[in-house]
Amino acid sequence: NDQWGLIDKIGNEVTPCVYDSIGYFVSGFARVFKDNKFGIINKEGVQILPCIYNTVSGKTTDFSDGLSLINSNGEVGVIDMAGKEIYPCICSYGFIHSGGYIYIKVNGKYTYIDHTGQYLAPPYDDIRWRPGEKLYRVCKNKKWGCIDRNCNEVTPCIYNDIHSFHEELAAVQGEYNWGFIDENGREIIPLIYDWVCDFYNGLARVRK
Repeated sequence: NDQWGLIDKIGNEVTPCVYDSIGYFVSGFARVFKDNKFGIINKEGVQILPCIYNTVSGKTTDFSDGLSLINSNGEVGVIDMAGKEIYPCICSYGFIHSGGYIYIKVNGKYTYIDHTGQYLAPPYDDIRWRPGEKLYRVCKNKKWGCIDRNCNEVTPCIYNDIHSFHEELAAVQGEYNWGFIDENGREIIPLIYDWVCDFYNGLARVRK
């Protein structure tokens, strides 16, 4: 039948040979494939997620922070390690941050939800970040600001542009000119320059 299952070290059948494929176990879970759909089983062979999804991905099947992304007909959702749907498959994009925060795009807007599916931030036109940054850059009505990792507003959306943070400072553009803010959202260097470059080894090139 060319089907896959699981046995233990003494040959006992843990899972019957009913799957088209079984992935490797990571943190006690494995992805399974049947009838062109994916699901998830645990090490006891119990199917905690039925084979009804196009993909099971995100922080894949290791359920980092107890969550995983699922995809049904091109739409992304979130489940927990018990197979419970945390957020329905209505997102066009999703990403799970460490700590259990989930970055999603719904109806063309970006926001964050927690591990219960509750919204942590209002919808934004865009959210950008780099690994290690303390603040996320957010855009609303073509203006940029910053929120922290708890989705609290640190800098209101008042700037035309914000660069990523380099050496704890980020270049910001007001109506025309550029300056810098720190990781607390304060304007450390006034907006008086025609153009600025990011800081490198304690210095930034500026034009005035």
